[in-house]
Amino acid sequence: MKARSRSFSIPTRRSEFSRKSGSRQNWTCRQCLAELRRLGSRENSKGMARFGIRAKIGYGVSKPKMDVLARCVGKSHALALELWSSGVHDARILAGLVDQARMVTAAQMDRWVRDFDNWDVCDGTCCHLFAHTPLAWSKAPGRRLCNGAADRTSFKNVRASR
Repeated sequence: MKARSRSFSIPTRRSEFSRKSGSRQNWTCRQCLAELRRLGSRENSKGMARFGIRAKIGYGVSKPKMDVLARCVGKSHALALELWSSGVHDARILAGLVDQARMVTAAQMDRWVRDFDNWDVCDGTCCHLFAHTPLAWSKAPGRRLCNGAADRTSFKNVRASR
């Protein structure tokens, strides 16, 4: 979090994550799951259900808290794979936030897509991770190829004509 300027009159409250330590620790899957469990709420889980988000295992962590945790954890491909394999709804969303796009393989994308069990995990993973991988355009359905690469202009034209 940026420090506030001297002319800024509203006091800034630092996140509890930024107070823990000056240096970034290496988070484990177990630590992430414990933190997700702590940050979740039953009320958020009920709210998710109203929007059709039904998860076998979910803690109900709000998106703003998830974003703060993801920034605190940092980028880690190995951790993302562990979080995804836990099967916990909130851990899978966190996995999409902390994975390194350049390390994602086509096989990993295919495995994760098969594991999508609701729109929330699908949207989060696709928007925060898959869209930033080098493989994104080659995996896009209905794409047109131009010199071996996806032609983004034609893709936009197809979407606009619908």
